[in-house]
Amino acid sequence: MPKRLGDFDWPRLAHARGPATDTPGHLRALLADDDARAFVAGYSHLWSETLHPDGGAWSVTAPVALVVAGLLDDPRLGPDDPSIRDALLAYLHRVAVAGDLGAEAEEFRARGERAAALACYDAAPELLSAVVPHLVADRPQQQACAAAAIGRLARHPAAAAQRPALLDRIERLAEHATGAYERATLVYAIGDLGGEPRRWLDDPTPAVRGSAAVAETLAQDKAAVQVLLTLARSPRAFGASLGDMAAPVQFMVRPCRDQLAEALVRRSDDLSALLPCALAAVTLAPRSAAHPLAPYLRAFFPDGAPVPPLPPLHRAFAGAIAGEAALWRLPEAARTALFAPNGLTARPEDWMAMAATVPPPAEDYDAAHIVVFEGFTAVRRYPGMFFGVGRDDPSLPDRVVQVLHTEYTEAVAAGVVGSFALRIASPTRLVLDVHGHGLPGTEQRGSFDLDGVFGRLANHWPALHLSLVSALCRRVDVRVRAGGRALTGTYVDGLALGAPAEERDDECVEPGAEGTLTGYRVTFDLDTDWFPADSRISDGAAADG
Repeated sequence: MPKRLGDFDWPRLAHARGPATDTPGHLRALLADDDARAFVAGYSHLWSETLHPDGGAWSVTAPVALVVAGLLDDPRLGPDDPSIRDALLAYLHRVAVAGDLGAEAEEFRARGERAAALACYDAAPELLSAVVPHLVADRPQQQACAAAAIGRLARHPAAAAQRPALLDRIERLAEHATGAYERATLVYAIGDLGGEPRRWLDDPTPAVRGSAAVAETLAQDKAAVQVLLTLARSPRAFGASLGDMAAPVQFMVRPCRDQLAEALVRRSDDLSALLPCALAAVTLAPRSAAHPLAPYLRAFFPDGAPVPPLPPLHRAFAGAIAGEAALWRLPEAARTALFAPNGLTARPEDWMAMAATVPPPAEDYDAAHIVVFEGFTAVRRYPGMFFGVGRDDPSLPDRVVQVLHTEYTEAVAAGVVGSFALRIASPTRLVLDVHGHGLPGTEQRGSFDLDGVFGRLANHWPALHLSLVSALCRRVDVRVRAGGRALTGTYVDGLALGAPAEERDDECVEPGAEGTLTGYRVTFDLDTDWFPADSRISDGAAADG
């Protein structure tokens, strides 16, 4: 029988479906290696019924956590699947978040409030003792999950003396972590423990930078705010930089899912800087259960429903909301859940009216009354200025192809590019191969710098058009060939997912020639979230020049 299982009066405890009479059986099933169905049911019960959906606790939560802590070292747990321990450590992190009451714990106790959360708070020292040994596990992911749990458990006053040593151990693990998921999880734990993960603000992986930037110890750090701004303007880069991995454990708790945007709006009151972030969130909100739009609604409309006419920045935000068709296709209940908590209307016609009502010109009218969009935001807001047709025009994907073909044809004629080929790889994927010319801005001081081309609109012709097309893409993959080397990089929402990877490319060498082949390939994946539904590149033969 699992440790501590007999220590609790389970029928007097409650979970999501009522009295916890079935919980002991489900916990025993976690050690059963001969009944896969019972194990799955026990695992499902653990996550879906013993944790409160809003991130809080039931009365059964703390007792279950104490039993789970005893399972961590039981050899009968997942003998053929070591990741089960990772999951249980992640569960203990959830419990630690529910019990992270800080200085308010004794106030709640005195008032007889939040008994379930207090039980988790009181269990923290025992849970911490069970988790700490897993910092030296053989598997990096297990170490990271242990660090995540420790980051919250060690905030308990009883762990004050242990905290510096634990912080030092986790910092050393983060310094040597090679995997992005593990590094991001460890860096977040450093912030939880009161450390300053400033050195990771320059990490090549967006998820690691974001995990460092949300640390409360960096709340006044300008570089951390800039990291949050950059990630908010490219909201899918954080998750994409982790590859097939889920978000770090700390981002899986419901109140924390929006924490990048939440941290940003707490730290910055510059609405002009927040506007591109808010516009990016408008596009994603209908497709995200986390509703990343909500923090920006509070930032722009803190007093609830605004009275027209709105200031220019607010009007631009309202216009984006009014014009986002996918947002208004959500069920009425979902729209109300998004807007009502902020005292805002859930009717598209009201937002359209707010955006359309223009205030009369002020006597001191100046640049502050003009909203200027830059970079990728400008291309997405006004695609017609760059491609000749609007976002809702079904020919826009084809115009993207035509613009690239025209510009590179002219570049070949001008001797800037040797030759090129455009290939339609799928209805939403376009591949550009350029030969006899290096990618401008990708070689600097003997090394490549792909960021010199993608993610900005100040490039030399024809590379400028690579950025223009990239602005309408969710993902862009780049391969540069020069000097017998090949360098690859990936961008999501215009943001590099990591440092470019370099490798030797024997195929670069041209037979019988003293030099080497030079060129690059760019694969554009159109943003199917931004484009209207069913937008596609028309079928056509490869275009060469």
